[in-house]
Amino acid sequence: MAATALVVLAVLTRSVWLQVVACGLFGLVASSALSLLFDKGCEVTLQHANELVVGASVEICFTVENEALRRSRPLALHYELVSARPLAPTVTVYVDPVPPGERVEARATLTPMARGEAMEARWSVTQLGAFGLFTIKPVRTLPRRVAVAPALAPPVPLRFEGGAPDGLGDTRAGLDVRGVREWQPGDAARHVNWRATARTGDIRVLERGEPSHGALGVLFAGSAGDPRFEAVLATTAATVEFAMDRGTDCYAWLEQPGAGCFGLLTAASSATPFIRVERAELPSVKGFSHLLEHVGEGGRLLLAIANDVPPGWVEQVRDVAASSGLEVVDMREFA
Repeated sequence: MAATALVVLAVLTRSVWLQVVACGLFGLVASSALSLLFDKGCEVTLQHANELVVGASVEICFTVENEALRRSRPLALHYELVSARPLAPTVTVYVDPVPPGERVEARATLTPMARGEAMEARWSVTQLGAFGLFTIKPVRTLPRRVAVAPALAPPVPLRFEGGAPDGLGDTRAGLDVRGVREWQPGDAARHVNWRATARTGDIRVLERGEPSHGALGVLFAGSAGDPRFEAVLATTAATVEFAMDRGTDCYAWLEQPGAGCFGLLTAASSATPFIRVERAELPSVKGFSHLLEHVGEGGRLLLAIANDVPPGWVEQVRDVAASSGLEVVDMREFA
């Protein structure tokens, strides 16, 4: 704009000095623009962990490789996670000009500030043209799943006995094979273990059943972003991990639009329901009954709920769980 104004002014005034200044400005602008137009640029890649935790910093490593025949321009690298709610602040790293044919690494820290899941990552490389008059900032969006688990919290000091050392223990009716025992009157012929019978000379049958004590169930009800609910989720997640480390079977039921429900938690999936909770609704009768059935008599039911959950619903859950032989633990009391 300044160069154009000077040209117009030089034409109107017929000033040679103004014409020289205008030509100089046009030259600077053209040089800055052409330096970016014909600059091949650098190849940039990045690495960081895909499993994050709220409040725990991780290192991001940018690798910048200059494949051109001359030094690169100064670079500004920007990286952010793409999700419905902001999970982490945008990370920006500045890189000095890279010599031709060389590769440099630039490191920064990413500190998640909210729990959730991002399915894409967006990053850009800003390059400054000659004299700093022009910049280019190509933006790339890459498919990349990044999960952010709740913040670390101390588990509730509940007693978890886990399964019996021999894998038997108290059982209830089920399909899981718990062992082999001697035949007793009333045992069905289809349960006879013929290999064990031939080896011992006595009729042996398969003992089937499921654990009737020590199992743990989790019910969710609340909306993401509520500080109180987020604290409850963190404490509950830590308690579930504590229980699973001691051999306790853990089940979770999450009812919300588009997220589905969860059954038995494993080492690989234990954090999944806690990561995906966005707007957990009160469970349906069918879902609640299904959870109680799997936890079984003698188990515990953890209520990972928000403060706005109706008190009448909590009391109803306590009554139904008590009739099924379950202990109810309101996690709001410990968060």
